[in-house]
Amino acid sequence: MLFSGSVKSYKCSNCDRNFSVVTPTSVIPMLIVVFVAAAIWAGNISEFFDLSSRGLLIAFPIGVALAIGSFLLTFVLLQRAFSGWEESGKCPGCGGALKGVGGGFLDGATPSRQEVLLYAIVVVVPLGLALLIR
Repeated sequence: MLFSGSVKSYKCSNCDRNFSVVTPTSVIPMLIVVFVAAAIWAGNISEFFDLSSRGLLIAFPIGVALAIGSFLLTFVLLQRAFSGWEESGKCPGCGGALKGVGGGFLDGATPSRQEVLLYAIVVVVPLGLALLIR
């Protein structure tokens, strides 16, 4: 399936609430987003530095690096924003200790809000810069 993810499940020892964290592992959408963002970054670099068509040979690898870097940075920031409670090990509701109760792999899942936001940010940032440059 197109969208997938790995899941970790937790249970609070005080209030018995269940929590889970889904980490996107959808390779094909990730590659598409990174390729699109890299092309936009390369266009931005070429436009900003007024490079010729040969300059794209230099701009595209830099665009790939910027796309991958922005993807990883955005992923880490969103992971902390959406599941910061996981690192603390405390229940977001009552503050009790969380206990790991399992995990697994989801295949064919609908993309999470975090995943859609990740893809949008990675593409929108270089598009916004393109509008500023031009």
